[in-house]
Amino acid sequence: MTVPGLGTSALQGDLGFVDVLRRMGAEVETDARGTRVRGRANCAASRSP
Repeated sequence: MTVPGLGTSALQGDLGFVDVLRRMGAEVETDARGTRVRGRANCAASRSP
């Protein structure tokens, strides 16, 4: 999933949630334009409830 506008210079608290996803095992890439989050097949972030 890509979230445009939630980049490295974002002042939003939403960027803090990215750290939670990273700790759950998701692959996170953040640049000036936005944030991309990908769950791995065996990580908690990619499983549906």
